Amino acid sequence: MVHEALSTLLAWVGVFQPALTRPGFDNMIVVFAGWVLTAGPHAVTQALVTTRVAGRRHHEAFHRFFSRGTWGAARLVGVPAGESPVGGGAQPLP
Repeated sequence: MVHEALSTLLAWVGVFQPALTRPGFDNMIVVFAGWVLTAGPHAVTQALVTTRVAGRRHHEAFHRFFSRGTWGAARLVGVPAGESPVGGGAQPLP
């Protein structure tokens, strides 16, 4: 039962991989795992402490994931760059 739940959770998280850079996806996995394992406040810093990454990598990289990360939402939904995923088919962005 636990193995099945973990497999499902990892498959769900893997959906985001095409929308992120490799370093961004790796950082997301660390933060996500920390949030799942954290019993208290769900802050980025607490997630790093919970996953034991704090002290080995600087926390700034994980905070930058949210503030300056390269996001490719269009890649997540399978829309070519420069086109909108909204509406009755992909429309060029203005």
